[in-house]
Amino acid sequence: SARRRQVVQTLALLVFGAGIVWQAEQQLPWRRWSADVRTVRAERKRMRLEDGTQLVLNGATALNIDYSAGLRRLQLVEGEVLITTAADHQQPARDFVVQTREGLAQALGTRFSLRSLAGGGSLVSVFDGAVRLTPAHSAGAGPVLQAGFSAVLQAASVSTPQAVYEESLAWTDGMLVARGMPLADMLAALQPYSVERLVCDPAVAGLRMSGSYPLADVARVLATLDALPGLRVRNLVRWWGQREVVVEKAV
Repeated sequence: SARRRQVVQTLALLVFGAGIVWQAEQQLPWRRWSADVRTVRAERKRMRLEDGTQLVLNGATALNIDYSAGLRRLQLVEGEVLITTAADHQQPARDFVVQTREGLAQALGTRFSLRSLAGGGSLVSVFDGAVRLTPAHSAGAGPVLQAGFSAVLQAASVSTPQAVYEESLAWTDGMLVARGMPLADMLAALQPYSVERLVCDPAVAGLRMSGSYPLADVARVLATLDALPGLRVRNLVRWWGQREVVVEKAV
């Protein structure tokens, strides 16, 4: 019928549009063009800011830098960054904050990292000093996260702190070190180094992984996963041309 044809055409346009949008999001750097500093996939960048603060940007990261007379502010658009703050010699000393979509992370003399999570939120990990986390929808100052812990900053809350270890920073040297890491998190950490979209089947998302893996050779890591009992890695090409790698439970 004419109504059925109209419904089918509408659904086809929605699916096609979703594919085009996802492809543009992943393959075109339009979201990062306006950022002050950015990296492409599989690229890491080290830099030193005017006050001596040191940054290491992971792959597919975009960052804005805004130093004013009263504040040192970074804006993490997407991706992951490790920050080692320097003492501010300007008088009076300026606060150092990192703004994300979910809120603010204020450094309290520290070395810490922030990573935008695919499902929403920003993972903040503190290795030296402390960081105050203030959700965007919070009326007052948020909790202080101490060294050795990580937490997820959401727009309305901060998750319960979890222990974090130095080896989680192995990406700065081109390695991924997993210590009981959920498989879904492992694939998310590999995503900035893969041109294919990495998809984890919910049935195996919580499988705990351990070991050291080279970020420069994602294909090798996926081959290792495919060789594990109970796992299967499939390569797919969607009809709009996007390539995906699906890690799922072996049949």
